[in-house]
Amino acid sequence: MLADRLLHQVIDLVVEPLKKAAQYGCMMSDPAGNSKYYFTLLTAYIADTPEAHVLTCVRNNASHVTTMMKSQFGDRFHHPSRTAHLTLSQLHAITTSPSTLPAYFKACKPHLNGVNAPFWRDWALTEPSIVFGPEPLHHVHKMFWDHDFCWAINLLGQVELDFRFSLLQPLTGYHWFSDGVTLLRSPSGRDHCNIQQYIIGIVAGAAPRRCITALCALNDFRYYAQAPCFSEEDITRMQNALKEFHVNKSSIIDNGARTHWQIPKLELLQSVALSIRLQGDQIQEVICALKEFQATPKCFTGVAEDEYATIMNVITEKSGTIDQRAWLTYFPESGDLIMYSPHPCHEQPTSDLIAALNICFFSMSYDTQHAKLDIYSNHCFISSKINTVPNLQVHLSAWSQQGRLWIGKCGFMQDKAAIMRKMKAAVATEPDLQLGIVILIKEKRQYCTPKPSSSTTQQLHAHPLEDEDTFLPA
Repeated sequence: MLADRLLHQVIDLVVEPLKKAAQYGCMMSDPAGNSKYYFTLLTAYIADTPEAHVLTCVRNNASHVTTMMKSQFGDRFHHPSRTAHLTLSQLHAITTSPSTLPAYFKACKPHLNGVNAPFWRDWALTEPSIVFGPEPLHHVHKMFWDHDFCWAINLLGQVELDFRFSLLQPLTGYHWFSDGVTLLRSPSGRDHCNIQQYIIGIVAGAAPRRCITALCALNDFRYYAQAPCFSEEDITRMQNALKEFHVNKSSIIDNGARTHWQIPKLELLQSVALSIRLQGDQIQEVICALKEFQATPKCFTGVAEDEYATIMNVITEKSGTIDQRAWLTYFPESGDLIMYSPHPCHEQPTSDLIAALNICFFSMSYDTQHAKLDIYSNHCFISSKINTVPNLQVHLSAWSQQGRLWIGKCGFMQDKAAIMRKMKAAVATEPDLQLGIVILIKEKRQYCTPKPSSSTTQQLHAHPLEDEDTFLPA
């Protein structure tokens, strides 16, 4: 108990500046060098299960995420969360002095561990049931090695399991266990993942059918939980896989592979769906925002290039399942991702504008036999400075050779200064560019965003303007 208290006191001392910044704010520079006002909230803490119990002030006979006790770890439903308010109220209800260790520890029964001052008690907006939630390293891969793998050994036997692994043929991209797996020394997380890929095929035909079903359901759950982003359908499939395990788990005990279900990591699996909904990453937030009508531009900061690539891949792979109502403009240098929705008053005259532009260009003095003019609507525009889907893109190419002579940007939703900044960035990264044209549309009446109650907004919500394929990268 004294060691646990000391750990909290040390962490409390180290993170004191972060607590003050979370409460009052602090000026810091972002990756682009811009000064911004930040509030340092505690959002996640990666720890193994014993350490998480210490940091959330509970004993090993209770869950550190929910109100579940040890005898309930095998339940197939999610118990209420162990919130900061609940834990602190239970600590405040103890009248025994913390300095009288035996009496105080006895008063903490049945589940508190004797820490009277958690380090997170005065950290603004900190919720331990979310901060110390499930994560892939300990509660996915390590759980497989500590439990599922042991069940497979008990069902088949160590010799038989090693023999089956040794019969596997070497495959490019997959690890080959020529000497078996049960005698591996200091296996890493990579080894856990590699064995997890093979385990269902290895036990098939030797273990009882319901045991294989239970193991397969847990494997399905783990792979679903590692997806880069989630829809409600994905979360439902993940939860159904966990339910299938609970339906068939009794066969594992019936066949002597396990004697009880008092497994803390198993209980944590019930909190994965809630953790995804409450703590989804920025990629998940962007995907969800794409499905909504953005009346005003929405900006996501600190988006790395690999995250933007993941977002584009997800949109492409989920073609037909995302009701996309917004466009994306990405600035790699600053990491800013701007999202905005098209409006009916901008989309409807596109065909008329294309016709007018064609007439305009054909009246220019250039040899139409040597150059080809194309005008695209909602076409992808990519450079090292910006990735976006413009409202309109003008493309002039040579008949005799491949190559882009110039690009025109037609701005419906930006002012002249914003358009010039985009064109400047494009020209700076396109050394072969020979001509740039900016097309400005003068409105008789200044455009303003439609109000939520207007017929224009209602029309957009009722009838999506474009099929999502028009927003995908070319």
